[in-house]
Amino acid sequence: MQSKIRELLNQHKFHDALTVIAQELTKKFDLHDENDERRYTELLALQTTARTMLGGYDNIILDAVRKEKYPSEIRYTVAPNKHIKLRFQNSFFLSCDAYVNVIHNKNYFEFSPQSASDSFLKRIGKDKIYAQFEHNRKYKTGEVITINHPDLATPRSFHLVAYHNNIKVDMKALDEGITKIFKSCVDRKFTQISCFALGYDVINAAPEDKKDELAEELADHIARSVLHAMQTIPKEVEFTVFFNFIKTGSFDVYNRAFYRWTRKDPVFFLHTKQLEVNQQKFIDAVKTNNPGFIKTIKKLSRVIEESSSILFQGETGVGKSYLAGLCHKFSKFSKGPFESFNCALLKEGKNYTQLFGWMRGSFTDAREDGVGLIEKAEDGTLFLDEVGNLG
Repeated sequence: MQSKIRELLNQHKFHDALTVIAQELTKKFDLHDENDERRYTELLALQTTARTMLGGYDNIILDAVRKEKYPSEIRYTVAPNKHIKLRFQNSFFLSCDAYVNVIHNKNYFEFSPQSASDSFLKRIGKDKIYAQFEHNRKYKTGEVITINHPDLATPRSFHLVAYHNNIKVDMKALDEGITKIFKSCVDRKFTQISCFALGYDVINAAPEDKKDELAEELADHIARSVLHAMQTIPKEVEFTVFFNFIKTGSFDVYNRAFYRWTRKDPVFFLHTKQLEVNQQKFIDAVKTNNPGFIKTIKKLSRVIEESSSILFQGETGVGKSYLAGLCHKFSKFSKGPFESFNCALLKEGKNYTQLFGWMRGSFTDAREDGVGLIEKAEDGTLFLDEVGNLG
């Protein structure tokens, strides 16, 4: 049918062409089907051509112009010369220094037909993209691939390898990659970059009842990561990050996240980043992949930053002493002493003296002053094993 429409256009029968196009567009299209999507796209393109030749403009053109002329935008100021702008706009329409996107560590750009990566393939062409990087080698999460595309509104793009397995996002790689890309932009004197909804492809693959919760969690993480990365940019450098959306829901979720995080003091980001580093070291030392235990370790990492009392419960041999040692190692008290004592060995009637110390002559055989466990552990950590024996 498209060939018939093109023939009508070549014969300057534009009204007839529009009639045929209108009839075709009444048919049901499954836009998740590649062939249907291509036919639908071609019909819209032919419709635009016919209306333009008749001296008018298609609604698609008028809508694109309106959005470009009056973009819906929310701006967050990170510093006097550093901004984050959220827009209702197709990212590919924005002219800036570079795009930022996330790709898969094995499938690269070919992991989801709903992804921005798939849009890059369609706009640039698979051959042109794959000719610009070593797609035969295995890329690790955290690595960045740069693609040049002079025919697009923005001439280049950074593609962060952060997806793995069945479209799961490596948060650590995402954090480090964003900082790495921002630094590269500053080195190249780029001042404006446009980010797609980084990491958001995992939501499309998530169960329906988990999507909203996951979207909030992911947007919050990305907002924090972007703002931290912007804190590393020299004060004198002007820098603007655009996030462009075509879905209201995504826009709202990101807006809430950036609203929360832009109200935090810069010192808070430095503290948060250091806490994340310590958390990862703690998790690596424990050597666990259990999500529940990892969540507990992260909570524990926050607790040990303060002067706190922690109670470990568990059977003999589960690793309470080992965990206590790690708490000391990764806490702010790590430079102080670590005193460990099995309370089952405390002598009956002398609990207080062994804990708090004693004066010479305060009991039989007290020939000189004694230092208790609490004093020995000053500015450090005191671990009392089998603490129930103190009762």
